[in-house]
Amino acid sequence: MVGVILLLCALIPGAFSALTVRSGAATGGSNSDAQAQERETVMTRRAVAHVVRAQCVQIDGVSGVSATASNKHVHLSVKTSLRETSDLRSRVIEEVRDRLTTIGLDPVPRISATIETIETQG
Repeated sequence: MVGVILLLCALIPGAFSALTVRSGAATGGSNSDAQAQERETVMTRRAVAHVVRAQCVQIDGVSGVSATASNKHVHLSVKTSLRETSDLRSRVIEEVRDRLTTIGLDPVPRISATIETIETQG
């Protein structure tokens, strides 16, 4: 019985877990444009997490960041040495949203951030 269950788990595909990227193809009348519009471009959740992590580490005040992404939500855990974090939180969310919009995710996932102040020695 266990063997049958494991076999079914291996053969039955899981849910689609990538995020759709809008096509940047022009709306011309050529055949190549029509073929380009038929293709679907996607990003994996892991790729989205890598992109937002890379975007966050470039923001002033961010010491470290970890990111998780699902099909509808991106959550960031940001570490900073700043004591006042409300401005940093809004800046991080805005820049990540801008980056995902520029990439062309459709729809852009909801973004949330948790800011943790780390103590600096010295």
